[in-house]
Amino acid sequence: MQDDMKCYPIAEVIVQLVHLKTIKKPQYKLHALKLLLNQYYGYPKERADRDEFLKDLVQKYLSNPTKLANFAIRLYCKYTEADWLKEKINDVLKPMVYQVPVGENHFKANVIYLSANVCQHLHLGSRDKYMSELRTWFCSLSAGNPPKAIKQSVQYALNMLQKKQAKSEIRAKRRNDASLRDR
Repeated sequence: MQDDMKCYPIAEVIVQLVHLKTIKKPQYKLHALKLLLNQYYGYPKERADRDEFLKDLVQKYLSNPTKLANFAIRLYCKYTEADWLKEKINDVLKPMVYQVPVGENHFKANVIYLSANVCQHLHLGSRDKYMSELRTWFCSLSAGNPPKAIKQSVQYALNMLQKKQAKSEIRAKRRNDASLRDR
């Protein structure tokens, strides 16, 4: 089973998420999963450094871009703190778009899709400054005359941010208006 962690990044992510989460609510049952992974499969008992772990996931994705590696990155980012995720978007995911070799437009488009999906997990307000920074960055990716695949991925990313903004505005209205809270 130790070889599965090398072949399947999702196994590594599950192990690290079990170590990351300390929720003691009955419905999660993470302690039992942690014991199972440690005793029967020999998975690591310690937490990996979050920064290095994400960089390793990204490098694996860049060397072998699969749907499973894409999902592993998205899953890991979904359950992390927003401040750390903002920092990693700037330090790891944004540079990852520029690491894609020239001429591999579909791969670059997939990396932009991945970045948009990770940004979806941020809990930003409708007037958050970081939201406008992300929108500006995605728009800069379509500057000039990019190929159709990149234009479509940038449009997808901008639509995701717009939906995120609309949802946060609805939540804010519900918090402020007592008649809308029950819906």
